[in-house]
Amino acid sequence: DDYCVFVYCVWRLEQKKKILSGWNESCDAKTGNLTLQTRALKNEIVKDVILTDFFDLKILFNSGKVLNVFCDVTAEYEPQSYDMNWCVCDIRNNICYSVNRSSVIVTDKYSGN
Repeated sequence: DDYCVFVYCVWRLEQKKKILSGWNESCDAKTGNLTLQTRALKNEIVKDVILTDFFDLKILFNSGKVLNVFCDVTAEYEPQSYDMNWCVCDIRNNICYSVNRSSVIVTDKYSGN
């Protein structure tokens, strides 16, 4: 693997004009729609990544699927212990980029977690 993505905030997976799954759906290991739809991304190829002015992510896949990640962990978010919206790691170059609750991009080393 070259990259990995960790999402701690609200997200929605879409294809064309259809919502395939979202952050608040069932994650039952065998039958949950969230589980089934995210597992289906395993062999997808990322075509493009768009970062908005508010640090939301839009990850476009060759299949036409789009993962929209919305930074909702803000300065006033409860509980205060939540500090990260998402994290994208470049495994080969041992670096990760994340957006914290203050809407600041933070860099760190990839720890393999």
